[in-house]
Amino acid sequence: MNQSCEIAWALVAENDLKEIIDYIAIDNPANALKIFQEIKKKYPAYILCRKDAA
Repeated sequence: MNQSCEIAWALVAENDLKEIIDYIAIDNPANALKIFQEIKKKYPAYILCRKDAA
C-alpha cells in the first residue's frame, strides 16, 4: 500500500485565520501580527495523507 501526503493549509482555514487576525488588528495591530506569526510558526501547515492500494 502506498501513501502520499500533501502539506497545505486549507483555503477555508486560511480565510478564517485572515478574518481573525484582521479583527484583532482593529484594536491592536502589533498583537495581531504577533499572534499570526506564532500560529504560522507552530502550525505551518497540516498534513493530508491518502492511502492508495498498490
